[in-house]
Amino acid sequence: MRGVLREALWDRAAVRPGWRAVLVPRLPAGLRGGAGLKGLFAEVRTISRGIDRLASQLRAPRRRLEVAERLRDRLVTAGLARDEALRALVVAEEIADRAPTLERGEAVVAAGRRLELAEDALVGVLRRMPRELRGMGRYAVLSALEERITALRGQVDDLKRMLAERQAEERVAVLVASDRAALAGYDRKATARARDAAVLGWARFMAPLAGAMGAFPGQAAGAPMIASAEFAEYYGRDPSWVTSQWAAGTTAASGTGLGAALLGDRLIKNMTVVVAMGVAGSAALLALGLVPAAMVFFPSVFVVGSMGVAGGLVRGRMDRYHPVAPELKDARDGSYETAFKVAQFVLPVLIAQGMSVVGFQVTMLGLAALGAVLTAGVWLVLRGEGRDAMPRARPRCGRRWPVRCASSWARRTVCCGHCCRSRCSPR
Repeated sequence: MRGVLREALWDRAAVRPGWRAVLVPRLPAGLRGGAGLKGLFAEVRTISRGIDRLASQLRAPRRRLEVAERLRDRLVTAGLARDEALRALVVAEEIADRAPTLERGEAVVAAGRRLELAEDALVGVLRRMPRELRGMGRYAVLSALEERITALRGQVDDLKRMLAERQAEERVAVLVASDRAALAGYDRKATARARDAAVLGWARFMAPLAGAMGAFPGQAAGAPMIASAEFAEYYGRDPSWVTSQWAAGTTAASGTGLGAALLGDRLIKNMTVVVAMGVAGSAALLALGLVPAAMVFFPSVFVVGSMGVAGGLVRGRMDRYHPVAPELKDARDGSYETAFKVAQFVLPVLIAQGMSVVGFQVTMLGLAALGAVLTAGVWLVLRGEGRDAMPRARPRCGRRWPVRCASSWARRTVCCGHCCRSRCSPR
């Protein structure tokens, strides 16, 4: 019932009867008491910042829990491999003792070699344990890891429970503030903006910045095609040289995208790769505007084109480490696409007009500054993890140590001990 009344009040506020609807423009929210609307969501802002702090506190124990579980799984896997190799050696020795033959003797040697490799893998896993667990036996380490996992899981569960309670309070506070805003006469759009500012903070600019970051490298790398005559004059070459070098640089830059695709989600675990590519692309644009040597043109175009990989990484990190509720995903995708299309339309016009109005160097310096600002903004809103981050689980590596039998082509394998799941057991 409250929701129906709130929507009715907003619909009534949106209606402007008579000649005012056509001749008198609606004042901005800031001139219509925007400070009062902001004050209505003050409690929501306080609760939301508390939720963000809880999410930050949850991040560290959750990562420690993942590390402890991964170490336990590696130890269990390596231990199972060692036990299996030991049983295989015992069986091979018993068979060889009952009826000794050359082939059975070779099987004993192969089983012994397999056991040596399994023990080496187990020792390697124990050596990579935390400093306080090194030097302990296999089962003592496993027991200590289980105790640590139990404690960390309890801590994570407590923080998640507190986070869920605070999020429930946030939802109630948002509804109350929205009701008050509707009763005070604020329209739906102004209320939604105030709500997003209170709940999301700087993160509300995440989708527009990501969209602009996705479109900027392609348009910046296309500057030599938009103003080939200006580039040719600056470098003392003809326009055909500019277009050929540009084509070669952008073609070579496409290989960077292939490499990023092969690496997968490893590149979005943190912002290091995105920031490095953004800084490199901005520096390359700066070099294009300040260094008139023809030798820097091709590598600069290549670096700026490779910066396009950062746009895809930003989108992937936004979706995985900063997810939103399902009912808000379409709105965020729309905001991303809008920013992407606007940047695609505006940047070529700005580049062309800048070349003719302020000159080549100033335009390239402006592009470099814009790239640096976008990189800094993306880093600011995408660093860390959101409230409901969904980092991808580590895949099974599937690596195994090969053991070849001395008398045949048969190939036996033993688990390397680096697998992340205990079900990756030796065959």
